Amino acid sequence: MDINDGIGRDASRCNTMRHFAQRLLWLVPQGLRWAAFGVLALLRPILIPVLTWVAVGGVLLWAIFVLIAGDPDFPALRVLGISAGCALGAVVYYAALEWLMPGYLGRGR
Repeated sequence: MDINDGIGRDASRCNTMRHFAQRLLWLVPQGLRWAAFGVLALLRPILIPVLTWVAVGGVLLWAIFVLIAGDPDFPALRVLGISAGCALGAVVYYAALEWLMPGYLGRGR
């Protein structure tokens, strides 16, 4: 029996553990990304119509009350701000959905 046999096994075990840790460090973020994508994908049929209708409805309310009726007490900036926020929220939602899509990272887009 050679004294180097134990060292070789320890080095092999160290390489195996290092490989395991690297794979684990890769799998954990992937699992979190897939879970977040799943939640966003399930919310899409509810969230996108709500954001769209609030954005369009706010602009229509602004047009009716400010342009047509000429109401000076109508909170025009607040309504337009909420509409713009909902439109921006839909854009950010789709960007997050695209970024979290399984297989997206590493693709040359």
